[in-house]
Amino acid sequence: MRNESHLLVISSEFRQNPERTTTSQFSVNFGNQSLYIYGYSIKQLTIPNSQTNINNNNNKFSISIANIPVERVITVPIGQYTTNTLLTYLDAQLKIINSNLSISQNSLTQKITVESSDNTSSGIFTINIGANSTLNKVLGYSPYQRLTGASVTAVNIIALNGVYNVFVLSRALTQANGIYGMVTDGTRLPIVTECPINVPFGTYAQIEEASFGLNTVKFPRSVNVQNVDITLVDNSGRILDLQGLDCELILRVYTTPLEMKF
Repeated sequence: MRNESHLLVISSEFRQNPERTTTSQFSVNFGNQSLYIYGYSIKQLTIPNSQTNINNNNNKFSISIANIPVERVITVPIGQYTTNTLLTYLDAQLKIINSNLSISQNSLTQKITVESSDNTSSGIFTINIGANSTLNKVLGYSPYQRLTGASVTAVNIIALNGVYNVFVLSRALTQANGIYGMVTDGTRLPIVTECPINVPFGTYAQIEEASFGLNTVKFPRSVNVQNVDITLVDNSGRILDLQGLDCELILRVYTTPLEMKF
């Protein structure tokens, strides 16, 4: 029997309730009638590289100085930063806290150092690696240490690459075969596919049908995809902020039973 197939375009541009949803978490409805399918394959996926490398998830840097017990938190404005623009902003903010403080990058190791020009006890400071200091991972400081000293160098190099891999989630498209995947924290998510973000900021990453390593997804029974939910998350399972730019997933859906191989 010949497999009947159709193209199904799932675009955030045509999402339900656009005033209350975002382009990275939405649902698309395909009319009043049920749309039953027996499987699908991904023909094309288009996702913008538009989440800034400094965002609500990583823009806090906390520091406390020995003779000032109150922790000071620097909030970096959300935006797309280079190493130079980020360090320039942080250096200015550190000097507001204490004029002896500075932040710089070693030209050979590429690692960041926060230091005080005052080596007396009043100049000793602590970089707090905790809930209030989400920028530390970006700067290369280990999230598992509490570092103290007049000069504290990061363990790793600065990481301003931003999101490098996006996972597409959908309960509607995984409901029949129980497809689940793991992200870095061990969370089980209904992952449909993933998309590497290897294009410049402000442009679109696009994957064509031939690039997908997965075969056709086959359902043991027909599934109604009249309403499809889509969520885009990063490697940590956090929902992306595409800043209003649209994403699009094009599926080839099969409306007749597919041969099941076990």
